[in-house]
Amino acid sequence: SRSTAFMEMLVFSLFNYGSDRREAFLLLQLFTEALRYEIRQKVEQPQDVITGNPTIIKMLVNFYRHAQGQNALRESLGPALQDVLLDQTLSIRTDPLEVYKTWINQTETQTGHKRDALKTKFPAASESELYKVILYSQTIVSNLVYYRYMNPAIVAPDGFDVVDRSAGSTLQPEQRHVLGSIARMLQHAAANKHFHGDGYHVQALNQYITQTHSKFRRFLYSVCDVPEPEERFSVDKYSELLIVNRPVIYISVSELLNTHK
Repeated sequence: SRSTAFMEMLVFSLFNYGSDRREAFLLLQLFTEALRYEIRQKVEQPQDVITGNPTIIKMLVNFYRHAQGQNALRESLGPALQDVLLDQTLSIRTDPLEVYKTWINQTETQTGHKRDALKTKFPAASESELYKVILYSQTIVSNLVYYRYMNPAIVAPDGFDVVDRSAGSTLQPEQRHVLGSIARMLQHAAANKHFHGDGYHVQALNQYITQTHSKFRRFLYSVCDVPEPEERFSVDKYSELLIVNRPVIYISVSELLNTHK
């Protein structure tokens, strides 16, 4: 982790965090070439790019979680997440045992009597297995854009400054459970992964997952439909020869010392 943090500091400082058109273009070229190198050296099958967790992918995601990438998260996810957090009546429980217990508590509160006569038993689903969702997306784009970039902001919007929270306020356990349930559904939809086995009580959602997956595919296609870097930044291989002013690197003394060390 220390070497990764050092690499991020070094690369981002040298390219001035992509703050202008030239540096953003060069940084993107670095990401591209580094990923190609990783594929040439280590990837034997397509899913290795996802399971291998290469350093360059982590750097790329961390870079785009700042500046413009952070604004994109706030604009796309912020309003919906804010609505969820403000709805005090929202409760998402899929485990039948939990639903049953909630029902019993509500009934006892309303009637003042325990429902001892009810002998119906719900099979206890394995919670550890139900909620142990490990998503390996069908495509690298899905894994990168949704799972690595968007999903963490949905699960912990307070940690990624996606929603406005008053100073010192924290999300309640029920709110985090709701966000986690939403994130799980979106993960399944992104990967078109249906509920089976221990998820029998939510298998009714499988059709919804299939329908939502088609929307995800259209979304990911639109994400990929971008201009080439040369067009986006109005830069080509001759641009460096035409620079009038020398590029300047803004780096602190401590960063400079750490780089040489």
